[in-house]
Amino acid sequence: MNKTNAISSIVSFTALKFNAIPSSENIQIKPTIWNITGDYSKKWTAQNSIASPISVSYSIGDFAPDTLYNITVNGSILGTFTSDASGEINFVYFGAFDSLKTFEIKVP
Repeated sequence: MNKTNAISSIVSFTALKFNAIPSSENIQIKPTIWNITGDYSKKWTAQNSIASPISVSYSIGDFAPDTLYNITVNGSILGTFTSDASGEINFVYFGAFDSLKTFEIKVP
């Protein structure tokens, strides 16, 4: 748990094991589900204002090690990936982000 000063209050937050690197431009990402126990599911949205497609390299953690997970984008399957021994999944998504994309990772 980290703490930071937000104007005049102390705000606590937990850093997510989440890294997204776009090939160009900026992208706005909003995590909506981040389970670090139980089913370990993750869900987030991503969007920018550019209609041109870009690549975004994702590195997502907090999964059970050596486990199969399905990744969907707007409800369509992107693929099935296996978390590594440290519970991390790496993948690249290529597409336009001018409309909201909803990513979800969960066990099949």
